[in-house]
Amino acid sequence: MTNQLYAIKDSDDLLNEFRRIIKEELSENKNEKPSEKKSPFIKIEEVCKLLQVSKPTVYHWVSKKFIIKYKFNSRTYFNKEEILDFLKSQK
Repeated sequence: MTNQLYAIKDSDDLLNEFRRIIKEELSENKNEKPSEKKSPFIKIEEVCKLLQVSKPTVYHWVSKKFIIKYKFNSRTYFNKEEILDFLKSQK
């Protein structure tokens, strides 16, 4: 939005100008995707895709303490940054 000086004659003009500005702002922001707050945690399926391995392999690496799993409400998650670091260290 740019700062502009408007010549407003009466309250109806003011109201119409507000409406025009709001419509303009909404149309500009319509194409922008809302910023999604992404969690740093991913599920086992994503880990398998990233590492190109099976679930048993991932759980084997967890048992060997190569990667760390996190439990939230009886569900298992992995920190994506840690998985990517593990992937880099294996090259």
